[in-house]
Amino acid sequence: MACEVLRTVAGTRGAGRPTFSRWTNDRNWAVKDKLEAWANVRGHKINDLPVAWLLTRPMLSSIIAGPESIEQLESNVKAGEWKLTPDEVAEVDALTAPTGAVQRGN
Repeated sequence: MACEVLRTVAGTRGAGRPTFSRWTNDRNWAVKDKLEAWANVRGHKINDLPVAWLLTRPMLSSIIAGPESIEQLESNVKAGEWKLTPDEVAEVDALTAPTGAVQRGN
């Protein structure tokens, strides 16, 4: 796949893991690009969004981020200060919804 060659950079976590190719597809990179633009419009980086989104989930008692540097740790702490509104969570959920997904009733 062309996106795999373009997006897997030597020295990154993905390049060192054979299973990364399972997630390297055009749809996932398009979703990433949409989320990045969405976060940027709000003055944040794409890396802030997962932390902020996970903090909206009341069933989670903690987030294990695994920073590899002090800069990443500081970035994760700052990301935790971003409080997504319910409308923003719904927007993110819509951007990441699988295509052709069928909603199940209760």
